[in-house]
Amino acid sequence: LAELSVQGQKTIYVTKESLYSKEWGMLRGMTHMRGNTVVVKSGQNLQETVIHELGHTLGLGHCEDKRCIMAIHNDAEDTGQFCEKCKNTLKNNR
Repeated sequence: LAELSVQGQKTIYVTKESLYSKEWGMLRGMTHMRGNTVVVKSGQNLQETVIHELGHTLGLGHCEDKRCIMAIHNDAEDTGQFCEKCKNTLKNNR
């Protein structure tokens, strides 16, 4: 991610390659908390994955509300939107 970073702007890369993390295993996307670079694997759930990863770049962690786009392992419940708690965190992080 550091090698792909462009100073001062957020950049989203989409790849067909598999993404893997020692901590999380196979991933749909990756970024650093408050980072500028997002890498996502193309395919199913691409839009939700991009929004989720952008949430991390804005300071959001994983959410316990399975309906929230910032939750993990929630495909069946995901609404594609931020829950109220995450929305409030975004407002306060401005």
